Parts: sequence; C-alpha cells; structure tokens
Amino acid sequence: MSENVKPTQQIDDDVMLQAPDWFTRMLWGCAGADAELLSQCPNSDRVKYQGLGGIVLATSVLAFMSSSYAFYTVFSPKEIGAMDRPLDMPSAAMSIVFGILWAIMIFNLDRFIVSSTGKGDGTEKITLQELVGALPRIAMGTIIGLSLSAPLEIRVLKAEIDAELAHQVRDERDRFNAQDRAHFDSERTTLTADITALEKRRDDRLAYVEKRYAELRAQERSVELEAEGNTASGLSGHGIAWKDKKANLDTMTKEFEQTQASAKEEIANWEIEVKRLKAQVAANESARGVREAENERIAQRLDGLLKRIEIAEILGKKEVNVPLFIRLLLMAIELSPIFFKLMMTKSVYDALVENRNLIIKAKHGIEGDAELFRDAKNREQYRDVFHQAAALAGEERRRAESERTLATKAHEEFIKLKAKEIEQDPTKFVTTDGE
Repeated sequence: MSENVKPTQQIDDDVMLQAPDWFTRMLWGCAGADAELLSQCPNSDRVKYQGLGGIVLATSVLAFMSSSYAFYTVFSPKEIGAMDRPLDMPSAAMSIVFGILWAIMIFNLDRFIVSSTGKGDGTEKITLQELVGALPRIAMGTIIGLSLSAPLEIRVLKAEIDAELAHQVRDERDRFNAQDRAHFDSERTTLTADITALEKRRDDRLAYVEKRYAELRAQERSVELEAEGNTASGLSGHGIAWKDKKANLDTMTKEFEQTQASAKEEIANWEIEVKRLKAQVAANESARGVREAENERIAQRLDGLLKRIEIAEILGKKEVNVPLFIRLLLMAIELSPIFFKLMMTKSVYDALVENRNLIIKAKHGIEGDAELFRDAKNREQYRDVFHQAAALAGEERRRAESERTLATKAHEEFIKLKAKEIEQDPTKFVTTDGE
C-alpha cells in the first residue's frame, strides 16, 4: 500500500470506510460529536460535522484575535500618540494570555450551543416550533457574535480611527490648556500689576529723595553764596542772614537723612517683595508647563476601547456602514451552526446515537415511556421505568423491613425476660424511700 493512501476500516463485508485523521477527529470534537460513531458513518455525515466543527474552531480563532486586540487596546500605555505608539511587549504578552482564556471560553460556549441543538423534526424545514425552541441558543449566539465584532471593527478601521483619535486628543488637550491658560494668565497679570505698582512706588520714592537732595544741595549753595557776599544783601561773612540759612540747612540735612534712611528701608522691603513676586511668576510659568504636560497625558488617556468603538461607529456610517457588515458577518458565522443543525435531516449518525443510547439504557435497566400515568390536569403522560433502581430500592426496602421485624421480635423477648425476673424477685426492682 502506498504511503499516501489513508488506512481504511471495514464495517461489514461490503462497506469499506476511510479511517479519519487526527484533524478530522478534532473537528468532530469541536462540533460535540462522537468520533467513534462518526467513524462508522458514510462520508455525508462526516462532512456535516466537519463543517460544524470548523465553524466552531474558526469562531474561537476569531475570538482570540478579537479579544487580544481589545485587551491590548485596554492595557497598552496611553502617554504616546495613537499614530506614533510602538508595540508594547508586556501589554502584548498580557493580551495574548487573556485572549487565549477568552477564546477557550467562547469555544466551550459554542461547542455547548452546537452540541445541545437538536435536529428538530428531522427535516430540512425549520418550523416555528423549532425556531421558538432554539431562541435561547440564538440569543446566546447573537450576544457572542456582537461581542466578537466590536474589536474587529476597530481593527479594520484602525488607520481612520487613529487619525480621528489624534485629532480629538489634540482638541481635548487644547481645551484643557485654554482653561489653564486663562487661570495662569490671570495670576500672571495680577502678579505683574503688583510688581509694576511696587516698582513705581520705588521709583517715586527715589525721585522724591533725589528732589530733596537737590533742594539740600541748593540750600548748601545758598549758604556758601551768603558767606561770600554774593547775595542780595551784599554782606560777606557769617552774619544774621547766613546764620538763618545755615540753621535752615541743618534742619534740611537732618530731614534728608531721615528721609533717605526711611526711603532706603522701604525700597529694600519693596525689592524683597518684588523679588518674591518675580519668583512667583517664574513658579507660575513652571506650573503652567507641568500642567500642560499633565493635560497631554490626560488627553492621551482618551485612547480607550470604548472611544475607539464610538469613533468606529461614526466613521462607519459616513459612507458604508462597515461596523454593521462586520456584525452581520460575525453573527452569521456564530448562528449558522444552530440553523444548520435545525435543517439537518436524520441520518445514519443519528440512528447510531439513538441505538447507542438505547443500548446503554437497556444495560442499566431503563425502559423508556413504559409507565402510563395522569398528571395534575388529568392528562395521560408516559415516563421511564428504571428497573435496576427499582430492584435496588425494593432490596433496600425489604432489608429495612426485615431489620424492623427482627428489632420488634427482640424487644418483645426482652420484655418477657424482664417480666419473668420481676415475678421471681420483685424486691430487686423496688426501693423504699429510706434507702
């Protein structure tokens, strides 16, 4: 036999079936089918369950891709612009782990939904009764399909979403900066006005001191001219006029010294206050820079899963509703096994499953629909009879009855024995009050 020819198994003298490979068995397992029974079925049954298993497996792969991208969007750093962000390996590793767990959960849900969906009436037609019976599974499949579609939508529209998100992040940052700018500008205006006022008071004070100094110098010159006789009196020396001017000069000198000392102290205090206000202006500018950097980080946090889904909805509806088509596609993939099973006709595999179930029931003493009874509404109903369980229950019931009979007999004999002892010697059982 050639190495390329797969082995076959013989069902009877006339039927030869090809043995399934490991991948086929895996697909059957994904569909929740019995691989041993399907190995005995014709190719038509095998292909059906291969297709169902393939859909379940494909849905799980899509679930892994979708959830991994969604988790990466959640876990990835947000300090860098959406269009310039490099791949973050720790976030990617964490997203893969969570994506695998999510895919396993979706796989088990889909496998349960497919395996628990029956054949209905066994015909290709889906009746209203079959559809109503499948509504819970259809609802579950719809929810799963919608949950898988959202991350795929934002991945398909990633370039457009990144561009729109960068624009929104920039607008949000500018809005924050404008609010803070108004606050910091107001503070700076107030501080600048205070500095200007103090500098003006300083300049005015210095001008006043200069003016008094000029007056003092003029008085000194007047005293000198009086001593030289170059005044209106024409008399030189230290006469009465000179003495008056000299006394006035001494008074002006003392007042000037006091004014100068006071002005020096005031100006020194003003200089300290101006220096403090200028430091506050510098701190204000530094705080403004820190606040703008914080606004940038806050705006970048806008890049989240929910925001991307929102942008995808807006972008998808401008021309072609891409999100709607992706949802319909995922829902079709997710719900197709349910409808396919409702449309599947009863086949050899179903007969083998039913036969195996009957054999197992028979081996365990279960007789289906063997007992007729009437329910609370006086309707005739049938129920299974469990012969082995009934036999065990009867055996236990007889054992309990035997133990109860023996216990009664032993108790009666015990009473007789004690009565005989009392008759022979009553004093052993009677006591007086004094004892």
